[in-house]
Amino acid sequence: MMMTKNRNRMDGLWGLMVGDALGVPAEFKSRNKLRENPVTDMTGFGTHYQEAGTWSDDTSMTLATMDSLKHGIDYENMMKRFKEWLLYNKTYTPHGKVFDVGMVCRRAIMNYTHGFEVLKCGEDGERSNGNGSLMRILPAVLYVLKDEQTLDEEKVEVIHNVSRLTHSHPISLTGCGLYAFLVDELLKADAGEDVRTVLQRGIDRGFFHYENGSDKYQAAALWPYRRLEKLEDFEKLEEDEIQSTGYVVKTLEAALWCLLTTKSFKECVLKAVNLGGDTDTVAAVAGSLAGYVYGRGGSTGIPEAWLRQLSRYEWLEERVEAFERVLY
Repeated sequence: MMMTKNRNRMDGLWGLMVGDALGVPAEFKSRNKLRENPVTDMTGFGTHYQEAGTWSDDTSMTLATMDSLKHGIDYENMMKRFKEWLLYNKTYTPHGKVFDVGMVCRRAIMNYTHGFEVLKCGEDGERSNGNGSLMRILPAVLYVLKDEQTLDEEKVEVIHNVSRLTHSHPISLTGCGLYAFLVDELLKADAGEDVRTVLQRGIDRGFFHYENGSDKYQAAALWPYRRLEKLEDFEKLEEDEIQSTGYVVKTLEAALWCLLTTKSFKECVLKAVNLGGDTDTVAAVAGSLAGYVYGRGGSTGIPEAWLRQLSRYEWLEERVEAFERVLY
């Protein structure tokens, strides 16, 4: 599996949105149920009874983050947009209604409405390590990497702070940080490079960063991710050894496993959805990474038919193009 030629920084965002929409109808369905009747295309009217192409809170909060970053890094502004989405204007929804939101994200937004300090809104308990910050972190990663900069301690701290808006435990921060190093390496990769080699560089850099940092709690939070330390071994795991729950560690694992064991964007995200469980977020994270491997269109890239099926596609194009201008 090799990196393809035609890729750009927006491909991960499109991959995220497509993966999210593919997963919405199957959310919470069991793996066994999906083995009997697998998802093979963009469908609708499943779990949430939404039309085909409908995206969820994963995309909504990603869009809110993108719009906020037009004004630079402003955590207060980000939380205001999350609040507007959930409680008031519903600006970032596909059909004018919020039909899906994680409980930790909801509680963090309510903490903000009750006057909590913005970087203390996110819960920091060990049982609050859902994937709700990982699913929306990509715009922040792209922003700190604009102008072809590389990740350093200061930029990783920005990633951590964007996570802290809803998820403050070190395990969640680490998951977002590892993902950032993976995206950094995918963006830098040359066409024709072996994908596992590129991803392993990202994992190696991420592990080095956390193992050599001064924060002992952050270093300890790396332990749950140890299965990813050697991707050559990790990709050989059987499907039954991969969990697709809402736990941030398992979401990142499942997304990477789907990417490592498939050979096209379509194959990757469908494999992610058919793992069952938290299908929209696992497929969104897998789709974001696969978007940077395969790009858009062609025989292996993000299918144009799926892109055109996304709810409010033209509006999404406007949002993506506006964000792209922020990065260049």
